[in-house]
Amino acid sequence: MRKNSKTWKTARLIALSFFALLPLVPANAAQVAVTVEKLTADGGFIVEPELVELPSVGTTAAEVLIDLLLSKKINNFSYNGSPTGSNFFLERIDNLGVFEASGWMITVNNYFIGKSAGLQKMNNGDVMRWQYTKQLGADIGGNSNKEGFSTKADKDKLIWKVAEINAAEKQSSYSTYNAAVSVLKKLNATQAETNSALAALNSDTSGGGNNNDGGSNNSGSDNNNSSGSSNNSGSDNNNNGGSNTGTDNNNSGGSNTGTDNSNS
Repeated sequence: MRKNSKTWKTARLIALSFFALLPLVPANAAQVAVTVEKLTADGGFIVEPELVELPSVGTTAAEVLIDLLLSKKINNFSYNGSPTGSNFFLERIDNLGVFEASGWMITVNNYFIGKSAGLQKMNNGDVMRWQYTKQLGADIGGNSNKEGFSTKADKDKLIWKVAEINAAEKQSSYSTYNAAVSVLKKLNATQAETNSALAALNSDTSGGGNNNDGGSNNSGSDNNNSSGSSNNSGSDNNNNGGSNTGTDNNNSGGSNTGTDNSNS
């Protein structure tokens, strides 16, 4: 952990210790679904779909990520800048860091945001995916030169549904759960496969399926991201002042040797 992020991490650990025994998502709390995906590395997750309570209005994507990693005792990560500023840049999680064409990118509601994760405000019902790229975003449906919607299958509703099941700890109650997770782990899953997996979960009476379509996406998040979120990893569109030898979408001020979509 870099020096400028160590103090923040320590403070977060202290704060989280006071809430360790509380439910992750209290009833009626504003919540988002989050994943941290390394499908391009080994076809798996660092954090599988999880519902996370928003601690306050205006919580940023970077803050949500850091709190989640710390709460799950994933301490091997580093970043530069402030989780509430335009210079936030995610350097690495575990052994996956920023290299020439590799790094972390972020989508909010299936949209690669074109700004810093330290500026992106999260809203109730958002689906946030942090994905590791090895090809400047091309391998995960992104574009190293601009923000925009993912060109891969939209998995957000399936992610939300799986996150709900995980929050209720009812994975074993759904006979179709493992198949759904397999689709989420498939880098090039089609939209038809994704929709079919969601429909199977919703109609799975073994788990008490209720035909819910999988969660509320786009319930107030900034899809055009003109104000603040970071396509953390991959590449950097609109780098306003950092020197990049890789790419960084909207990295406004950090020097990147890898890639970071708005990972400022």
